Amino acid sequence: MFNKKYKKKILELEAQLECINKNEKDILLDLKNKNRKLTSEIKNKSKSLELVNTQVKNANKKLIKLSDDLNYNYVGLYDFDYKCSNSKEYELKRIKNLRQQKEFVKGLKCMALSIKNSVSVDNNNQLGNKLIKKTMQICLENFNLTCDKLINKINYTNYTQIVESIDKVYNKMNKHLDIVHSAISPDYYDLKQEQASIQFELQIKLQDEKDEKKFQDEILKDSLKAELELKKQKEEIERKLNKLRYDYNKNKNNELIKDIDKLEKELVYNNYSLTHKRAGYVYVVSNSDMKDGQIKIGITRRKVEQRMSELGSGASHSFGMNVHGAVFVNDCFEVESDVHEYLKNKRINTVNKRKEWFYTTLDEVKDAFYKTHKINIELDDSDNVYDNDYLLSKNKFNFL
Repeated sequence: MFNKKYKKKILELEAQLECINKNEKDILLDLKNKNRKLTSEIKNKSKSLELVNTQVKNANKKLIKLSDDLNYNYVGLYDFDYKCSNSKEYELKRIKNLRQQKEFVKGLKCMALSIKNSVSVDNNNQLGNKLIKKTMQICLENFNLTCDKLINKINYTNYTQIVESIDKVYNKMNKHLDIVHSAISPDYYDLKQEQASIQFELQIKLQDEKDEKKFQDEILKDSLKAELELKKQKEEIERKLNKLRYDYNKNKNNELIKDIDKLEKELVYNNYSLTHKRAGYVYVVSNSDMKDGQIKIGITRRKVEQRMSELGSGASHSFGMNVHGAVFVNDCFEVESDVHEYLKNKRINTVNKRKEWFYTTLDEVKDAFYKTHKINIELDDSDNVYDNDYLLSKNKFNFL
């Protein structure tokens, strides 16, 4: 009886243990599945977070660029004092200013005594005069070093702050000098402010010259590419045209006439471009990266789609360019310049005249082309990127 009783108990406990083991396995399996699911979710969240971080970085880059553009546009409101034609003239102005300062510093001409009487130390006028001179020298040296440090940092984003800082240093030094009844003269202060203005305008002119060189380099680069591509295109067009003419003369297939006419028109355009170095397209485009109402008006002597592939693939834009239209003219440089001048009040960057973006509408752009050169350019507000065949069909080549 005793053995049977314990055997039964043992069987019950074994059954319970088996049940516990089974539950434990189920729990472990469930935890593994949950862990696998959570791991997958974490990976997905991490990828999403990386994407968000990338978008934030790109947004910050655009924000910094926008901030720089806004600061640079401030220069357009600045009334230039010297209006030098190039950076060398500004450099000469700067040297002249520094020479004037040097003359002022000689013999402490840049300092002014607020009273005629000498200051004495222990009833000794000689010691008093030494004290005044030493105090003047220390304050003047401090003023010059601080001003030079500030002026050397001047750029188009901080000019107002630098001018205010020079004013603060001037007032601070004069408070110290008031103890010995002296001050930095207003004329010397004016020379320092003049130095700051010259430095500021010099920086703007240097940037303009840099932008101009870049613009001319781009024109040269585009022209060289155009020359090579036009020669290759001419050979290809002539080869195709000769083959089509041969096929037509042999078979008299009227369907070939349309293709022959198209190639002949391309050849006319090609020959004209090769013999007229200023001939090319003036295009009107926008980009989804930019705000609504921002339109770029530029030029190229090559096929428009070739130029668009370069613009859309650069670091400046995440999307391809939307070509609203283009027109082939005998002097694309002149037409572009005149259209830009007509729309100058719509220019986004009011300082750098080489920037080609404007706050405007397609109707205003049409007016600009017509009123400057009597050109009726066809513009479409869709996002289509026109190919060269389409553009050729829109141009009548009235100037040929």
